[in-house]
Amino acid sequence: MAKVQYKIRIEEALVAKLSELGARCGYSSGNEFAAAALNEYADLLADLLTELQAGRQEMLAQQREQLLGKASATIQPSSRRKRTRGQPD
Repeated sequence: MAKVQYKIRIEEALVAKLSELGARCGYSSGNEFAAAALNEYADLLADLLTELQAGRQEMLAQQREQLLGKASATIQPSSRRKRTRGQPD
């Protein structure tokens, strides 16, 4: 895979942190560590967003079923006998 260079502006504290973490994890530079971390984060974020969307769709389907169930229960005629005046219970 070809490497591409991006010019981004980040805080010096983040550059220092990436360099420190990269050295601690055995990477040759902070840039190498940042690229690996960004790659892992992108994969993780994509998986989480996919799961979140599936969860939302499932929740909406359950809510739709519940609302339709309540609506159909209120529309159906009651099976109880109506009382008329003068008749005992």
